[in-house]
Amino acid sequence: MTVALLLATAGCLAEASAVAPSQIRGGIITTMRHEGCGGSRGGETVRPGRWQPLARRRAGIPLSRRMAVRSSREKTAVVAIEMGAGEVVRKYFEYWNKRQMDDAISLFADDCIYEDTLYPGFFEGKDELKKHLYAIGEALPADFRFNIDELAVSSFDEVEGLSRIGVQWHVGLADGRKLPFTRGSSMYKVNGEGKITSGFDVPEPVLKTGDANLAILKWAGIVMKVLKLKLPF
Repeated sequence: MTVALLLATAGCLAEASAVAPSQIRGGIITTMRHEGCGGSRGGETVRPGRWQPLARRRAGIPLSRRMAVRSSREKTAVVAIEMGAGEVVRKYFEYWNKRQMDDAISLFADDCIYEDTLYPGFFEGKDELKKHLYAIGEALPADFRFNIDELAVSSFDEVEGLSRIGVQWHVGLADGRKLPFTRGSSMYKVNGEGKITSGFDVPEPVLKTGDANLAILKWAGIVMKVLKLKLPF
């Protein structure tokens, strides 16, 4: 029996070594697995040397042990999920504070749109955004830092394929001192590949117009009503 057992084991090992190269990637059998040298499973007789699909595995084996091949895009998505959309935005602030603008730009999608409400329009594409970031970086003192006070991340939207990140921030010096009238809020969208697709900045106004704004809005509303009455339709 010992000789027979050794021969049977050798036969199983020989069959296991005959896996097609397409079934192995990175040393992992990707599409099939060997069921051993005969026996039964769930009332089904398993032939010696038979390869079974990964989906047909024994009961009790946890899902985390399933083996799968990831395409390069899937790997990127997994990295983005592990890193977290919030961490992408944190990294953007970190690069900005170090004035590593090229690294900061690398976090954005090629067709990104960025709107800073201090400007009349928006910046479309990485090239325009790069010029904008460099201009601000050169205008502000080197020890100015954008500090994150609050950061909120939505769950991943499967329909739109992105997460939304809200940030409340303030500008301070490298030694930790806060500067007055430098608070602000920003909204970002990060896609499944870990790229920022849009940004929207609302800096704190230096002039606190308060009730004056309400008066302007009130009169603007009156003018709009008057103009509407004069319209021929």
